[in-house]
Amino acid sequence: DLTISMQNAALASALATSISDSFSTNKETSEDEAERHSISAREARRIARLDSELERVEDIEPMTPSEHSTDVSVHVGQQIEQMRKLTRLKMTSPEVILTLTNDFQGLDEALFKVIAMNWVFGGELDYPGASASEKPCFGFNMNTSFLADYFDTASNRWEKFLTSPWEITLNGSRG
Repeated sequence: DLTISMQNAALASALATSISDSFSTNKETSEDEAERHSISAREARRIARLDSELERVEDIEPMTPSEHSTDVSVHVGQQIEQMRKLTRLKMTSPEVILTLTNDFQGLDEALFKVIAMNWVFGGELDYPGASASEKPCFGFNMNTSFLADYFDTASNRWEKFLTSPWEITLNGSRG
């Protein structure tokens, strides 16, 4: 069960806006802001000294076999074409309920709920070999039934919005 209130939705929207605004770049920077982000000459010398010291240590110490990067070029001919990744995913859920409530006036008033019953998803993703000309192949299927109810404030109980389940089946494939 997941219950979403209007106040929480508004709060989430405000947080998302605040976060996205903090990532936006502002072309006009004030002098004190530039000073706050600058480092002193002493700190710059210390960073340069640490960097040169790290480079010197890396030149002296040999790399262990675990530090070597894997190189696909060592494989020859047919081995490259046979390299591939196959990913399979299967998910099931007996019931998922999403309820929306209105709590702007200080009262928690339920509005509606959507119920997904017997949700089943299966998929397969096949990445071909190292050849860039080959495109990934996939196949998936999804099946579920939806019900929707609304809250009748006059009778103070849930009433059916959809009289029968709305069944959805999706299939897709490529390759």
